[in-house]
Amino acid sequence: SIARKIAALFKPKEQGPGIELLTDRQMEIVIHLSEGLSYKMIAGQMNISIDTVRSHIKKIYKTLQVNSKIEVLKIYNDKKS
Repeated sequence: SIARKIAALFKPKEQGPGIELLTDRQMEIVIHLSEGLSYKMIAGQMNISIDTVRSHIKKIYKTLQVNSKIEVLKIYNDKKS
């Protein structure tokens, strides 16, 4: 049973939903994140409140089935390459 658990760790993960499911506005936020902008800076660039940015981020996480900005950026960068 231990060997199966270890093997499962190295097994390639199934691909979740892709970046193409995001709206144009959500994609714009992902691009700003990839440029290293903070939520506050993104809000300023897009002329929206920081709460709106946070709302979009939550929807992005839910759509992509991830839990962190790093996972979002990995999916984005994988799609770019």
